[in-house]
Amino acid sequence: MDPIIVEINGPMVTQQCAAQIVRTIVELLLYHREQIPFTYGAFRKMVKNFRTNDSDEATAHGMQKIHLRKQQNQAEQTVQSVDNLFEIIDKCFEENPTVQEAMIIFGTTIYTAKESFVVRLPPIDRNHHGHNHRHALEQHLRQIAMKLTLSDEVSGNPNVKGPTNVHVLMKTTAAAAMPLNGGLCSPLDDYKLPVKCPQYRITLTTAVNGTSSPFSCCKHLKVFQDATTPTASDHPDAVAAQETENLSCWLQLNEVVRGFKPTPVKGCFLWTPA
Repeated sequence: MDPIIVEINGPMVTQQCAAQIVRTIVELLLYHREQIPFTYGAFRKMVKNFRTNDSDEATAHGMQKIHLRKQQNQAEQTVQSVDNLFEIIDKCFEENPTVQEAMIIFGTTIYTAKESFVVRLPPIDRNHHGHNHRHALEQHLRQIAMKLTLSDEVSGNPNVKGPTNVHVLMKTTAAAAMPLNGGLCSPLDDYKLPVKCPQYRITLTTAVNGTSSPFSCCKHLKVFQDATTPTASDHPDAVAAQETENLSCWLQLNEVVRGFKPTPVKGCFLWTPA
């Protein structure tokens, strides 16, 4: 199966940019795989500002109220799990810029996966700072979201039917993975997807080779002068070449998101949009 290739209109990807890219793809897949009823931003806002429909509040009795309350709790748990997952993703890239791939798996467990998406990231440039490239990052995220939304692999018929568990794995060098094991993620030995599990690949590339004007935008900020002095070993191409010589391993993030689908209870609904 041919990969979905997304060319990022920029010369480099920072650690913060890589984390936001993975988060954006997770958000898109949660919605397109019907694990949440709305786009994540809207769903999160509705859950955080939860209010029961006034008419339903007046007509719901006994078991109806119990079922509606149960669904509310499930929605809140889903949002909290996604928020926790995003925090772990941010910390992973902050502590370990050698992440090469991310895998999003849909299924009860990673060994009974029903569908998976593998995101191949471009080399991360550690000599640039994310807050200096916020405007470019917003453009990158819109570009990626549009490309994936229009692809048949993402917007087509999913293999996953109904709410299930969503797992996120990160592929990194074995040596660099060690600091991440303390509560954030767990290493997997020789993990392989089930044979019958469909796998879609998303490959991200940068449009321009950054060697023409290396590190100039962040180097001029004196507060970061010491931290951003370019060296041959810090260049992303050199880092990538060095990492290919090391063994890689998959790390499973220790936060599993359970999908949520609201259902009416005898004509009573969980909420109404604000």
